[in-house]
Order: sequence, then structure tokens, then C-alpha cells
Amino acid sequence: DLRLESKLKWYISGGKIDVDRKFLSRAKMLPTARLVVPTNHWPEFTDSSDGTWRRILPLRLTKSVPREQRDRHLLDKLVAESSGIFNWALAGLRRARARGHLIIPASGEADIASRKIDHQGVSLFATEALEDDPEGFLDNNTLKTEYVSWATRSSLPWGVDRNELRDAILMAHPSATYTRQRTGSTRPWGVAGIRLTPKENLNGSKA
Repeated sequence: DLRLESKLKWYISGGKIDVDRKFLSRAKMLPTARLVVPTNHWPEFTDSSDGTWRRILPLRLTKSVPREQRDRHLLDKLVAESSGIFNWALAGLRRARARGHLIIPASGEADIASRKIDHQGVSLFATEALEDDPEGFLDNNTLKTEYVSWATRSSLPWGVDRNELRDAILMAHPSATYTRQRTGSTRPWGVAGIRLTPKENLNGSKA
């Protein structure tokens, strides 16, 4: 949603925002909180410039503790060390303020660079290879196959998951919907309201 995306950029840029106050008139205030967004998948953005990407500080969490190794008393241990944790956080805050900015880890910079390329490819596919069709329907397998073929011809990376592909398509085609439709004896999930553009319009190649 372009409106939500613009609001997000306005918030994290430090612009004043309207705040509803119970039983009082609305007020404009400067946002001071940092936004922390835990997610399994990267959010989709329509902005292909650095306007959005330069405001993101990704922290990849790669370690998953097996159930049998989880410490059920970890919270109690952390509470017991709360003063030390607080001092450790303050020391980090002082370093960040002295430096004037937060440090993006190398893995985060690589993630952003990769995501920008993937985002541009998926967005191009959604606008160049697909068109609106009220009667159209493309299931997930077809969309993924067509995207891989299109990205390969375009010399673009094609390693995006189906959720990212779906979200980019729905963003580019607001009238489309993600649903199930009966196709023969099956009811696969896919996007209704779109179809592939004629093959001669894709990358200038003939079918």
C-alpha cells in the first residue's frame, strides 16, 4: 500500500505525526521510538530508490535452539543479570551516539543489496509479464515457473519464494485477489484477475 509505505518513511524520517488522544483533540508529535519488525519474510516495497532501503537495518537471526537444548529458566537468569544487561546496552548507546549512526553488519548490507535486486526483478515481472484480466487465474506453480523463465531470460536472480512473488503481484495489480479456483479435479491457490501478457511482449522475444 503506497499510503502506508509513505507513512512509514515519514515516521522514520522524524516528521511530525498526528496522534489521537482520548477525550482530547488530536496533536502533532515527533516520533522518538525505534520500530522493530520481526518477520520470516522481507516486506514488499514499491520504492525502488534508496528512500526506503537506506532506512532499514536488517539483523539476520540464523540460530535456532533445538527444543531439547532450550533453557526453561533463561528468563529468571536474565532478570538476575538485568543491571549488567542495562549497563551493556548503555555502553552501546554511548558508542552509537559518539559515532552518529548505527552500524549495519556485513550480512545486513549483503541482504539489502540482494533484496533490492530481487525486488526490482519481481516488480518488473509483475508489471511487464502480467496484465489485468477479470476472468484470469494463474496458480502458484504456474506463476513460479513463469517467473523463473522470465528472470532467466532477463539475466536476473530468480530465488524468491512464492509469498514474495504473490505480494509483488498483488501490489502491482490492486484488483487481483489471492484465492483458490477449481482447475480440473484440483483447487490450487493462485492469483485471480490476471493473465500472462502475450509472449511477444516479454523481453522482446517471440514465442
